[in-house]
Amino acid sequence: MAYYGREKAGPLTEANLHLEMARHQVRLAHDLKLVSHHQYEVLAGKMDECGRMVGGWLKSAASRRKPPSNRDEDVQPPV
Repeated sequence: MAYYGREKAGPLTEANLHLEMARHQVRLAHDLKLVSHHQYEVLAGKMDECGRMVGGWLKSAASRRKPPSNRDEDVQPPV
């Protein structure tokens, strides 16, 4: 689902949570021998890739939310 709203941090945080739940379920499936070791490796790799993308988007969304600092306020007047 595409999300075109201005506030992206909320949906990205939710996506990250769902990814963590999926990681746990895949780990459990591997431990219960419901997926082979090869299948687990492929799934884990794909989920890691998704996690890196979501993490990057979250970082980008967080940097866009911060207002730029006003350099004039940081400058001290001469004494």
